Amino acid sequence: LPLPEDPMGRAEIEYAMPRWILEIWKRDYGMDTALRLAESCLGRPPIQLRVNTLVTNRDAVMTELEGEGVKVRPHPLLGDCLTVSETGSLGRLAAIKEGRCYVQDAASQLCARAVDPQPGETVLDLCAAPGSKSFTMAQLMKDRGQLLSFDLHPHRAQLIADGARRLNIHCIQAETGDAAKYNAAMPLADRVLCDV
Repeated sequence: LPLPEDPMGRAEIEYAMPRWILEIWKRDYGMDTALRLAESCLGRPPIQLRVNTLVTNRDAVMTELEGEGVKVRPHPLLGDCLTVSETGSLGRLAAIKEGRCYVQDAASQLCARAVDPQPGETVLDLCAAPGSKSFTMAQLMKDRGQLLSFDLHPHRAQLIADGARRLNIHCIQAETGDAAKYNAAMPLADRVLCDV
């Protein structure tokens, strides 16, 4: 079957993009940009890491990763976010294994920052596994306060606990819990993150 002649019909098929999205992009940005946006949706997302600011800093992690042959770029907006490539298996990197950084995309880091948790507060993360948002919020809290991180399944709550231990974070308490059910024992919170 040949592709449609009209650019919108062709883009709809080539990029597996719904026509209504293409129409909005065309209206707001023009046809050329709409096609570039559609094409970019087919690519692989970048691999991004969050520096564990409780134990190190961005420059030290960048130097360490570059020493292991990883290409590293600081994120243009998030100071403790690194975009990496040519990593090979991420599990082989000492900085990840030993808790100096962890995998977390920029959007997830922004979500944790939007909560703006402060040292000494009580924070609830109600759909927390595998825990990267909890880890980032704990760093923003300077590991002071109480961060209750819940997940529906015990093995996923254990992932959070294991990650907090690897990152040397002490304010996180990982538990099994269902955010859809009222729990009278839940403490009052200064902030709540529920990323369902």
